[in-house]
Amino acid sequence: MDLFLSGIKEAVKKFRQLPKKPIRIISQLDADGLSSAAILIKAFSREDLNFSVSFVRQLTYSFLDELKREDYETFFFLDLGSAMLKDIEKRLKEKNIFVLDHHVYEDYKGEIINLNPSKSLNYEDVSSSGISYLFARELNEKNKELGFLALAGALGDNQERNEFFGLNKIILEEAVENKYIEVKEDFYIFGSRNRPIYKALQYCFEPYIPGVTGKEEGAINFLKEIGIEIKNENGFRKISELSGDELKKIIPAVILKRIGSEEEPENIFRKAYILNNNEFNDLREFSTLLNACARLNKTSLGVSFCLDKEKAREDGTKILDEYRNKIGKSLEWFYKNKDKFIEAKNYVIINAENNIDINIAGVVASLISHSNVYEKGKMIFVMANNVIGETKISGRVSGGKDVDIRSKLVKITKKIGDYVSGGHSVACGSTIPQEKENEFIEVATKVLSEEE
Repeated sequence: MDLFLSGIKEAVKKFRQLPKKPIRIISQLDADGLSSAAILIKAFSREDLNFSVSFVRQLTYSFLDELKREDYETFFFLDLGSAMLKDIEKRLKEKNIFVLDHHVYEDYKGEIINLNPSKSLNYEDVSSSGISYLFARELNEKNKELGFLALAGALGDNQERNEFFGLNKIILEEAVENKYIEVKEDFYIFGSRNRPIYKALQYCFEPYIPGVTGKEEGAINFLKEIGIEIKNENGFRKISELSGDELKKIIPAVILKRIGSEEEPENIFRKAYILNNNEFNDLREFSTLLNACARLNKTSLGVSFCLDKEKAREDGTKILDEYRNKIGKSLEWFYKNKDKFIEAKNYVIINAENNIDINIAGVVASLISHSNVYEKGKMIFVMANNVIGETKISGRVSGGKDVDIRSKLVKITKKIGDYVSGGHSVACGSTIPQEKENEFIEVATKVLSEEE
């Protein structure tokens, strides 16, 4: 950890020595990427630096060729780039390159300033937004106020296991000490502080509540059955407004609903990270909002939300509702069809075709991996396609067990063509042409079966 922090100090020192010319920022299009970019936007604005920002779901050779033609001397790659360090260096010769990423990277010795701790720290220790925050904090101590964005990115990348670890823990402690964040033990239902009770239950996917999650009528009926009023004289009530006696009703009722759902029914308590001076004061909800903006192509809104713009506050709830509706429909389809997928001892291939939006395939794969539907350590591959002939493959490992699914995905995709696969050992992705779907499944079943 100390060695990595020393590397950040050295990187900032080199950055300060560069001419004050416009900077090009390229970031991953997810919660971690949006948080990372917002941190540098705020930090560079504070230094009166000019910059241009782009978001991409995945780096490609063609996109790097486009960057080569742009007239910038300094490039920042955030939450991506690790899988293509040699290609970046080859195409952007004599440029100042900074890669702030936490994805696994191959052996590399070159001129790129590669701030990536994946070979020295654990996955849960820091996200790319955490690296961006540490860079920004070293650049100017005033950027300490941005620690909540680092943690939002970490939550978006599932790095928290009811507590933060490593550098994330240090960032949290700093934010708590400076009174930017308050930590509480809580009965956690998504959106409990900002939504009506029935809406919070309807859009609750972690934990998943059978018959309630994704179903407005199911959520309302559930509350009626246990004798909880959803309205009072002031309108719809929130979970944070429930009395102690009402909580004593709702908690065991949720646990009972989850018995037989192939999940741990008691897993409904977790730490709550409360943001001070923010419209969405639940950091988990804030992180989910960023993911929603990324998945629904509302990138500028996501960045605006990070920078605390009023318009973003107004639109945030609408975006979240649309996002949770999409996830709800996808999970409903999954649970209805879970006996129809290609499954073996160590893997399952879920070819959703167009039943899951390609933009949320990774989110759905993550929720399935945390659901305990499959035994721990099983590799889960979710395939989803779009109207322009692409198929997104998202790989996750059930139960978060340390199984290197990324290396398997790289091996499979390389056998069917020159397709880029990247990510982490337990969470990865790739995009292939739709006409390659059957070939991918054939190769995957062969490769994965051989390694049982």
